[in-house]
Amino acid sequence: MSPAVRRTSLEYVKALRAHFARTRPADYVSVSVSTATAGITYFAVIPASLKMRRLKVVIVFVHSKQRFEVWLRGRNKRVQMNYRKLVERSGWPKHRRPDSPYAIVAQVLSRASDLADPATLTGRIERKAIRFISDVEGFLSGQEERLTGSARRLEPLLEDSRSRGVNQ
Repeated sequence: MSPAVRRTSLEYVKALRAHFARTRPADYVSVSVSTATAGITYFAVIPASLKMRRLKVVIVFVHSKQRFEVWLRGRNKRVQMNYRKLVERSGWPKHRRPDSPYAIVAQVLSRASDLADPATLTGRIERKAIRFISDVEGFLSGQEERLTGSARRLEPLLEDSRSRGVNQ
């Protein structure tokens, strides 16, 4: 990727993060964009419904694939592993299970070629990310209903992390 494309994509992700922070005040949106992990630029969006489950949604630009994705991630490795197992056992086909160890499930949002029209790209990413969050919330609620017969939270997944002294 050329330095100009990298710079443009980084600036766009920063603007996208600011857009989410402005338009989704009920959700926690990370205060900065991270480029710490090689090959991706990302920021987190954490709706209360996922925070209580120690989960977050991450809007990611994958440099090698030149595309935007949305990932469901756990707060730590143990939570990540437990929810990944839950998704695998359930056979939930709605979203792909990525190769990345950093994501539980993922969805492609858009190609980087769409950077030429940032307003349209932002609208598309926002709509798809909100739909992804809704799908995840519905899946988790359904699993809770199935496992407990009521709307109780997936406590075994959280308790497993807490009982081993794993930090949030």
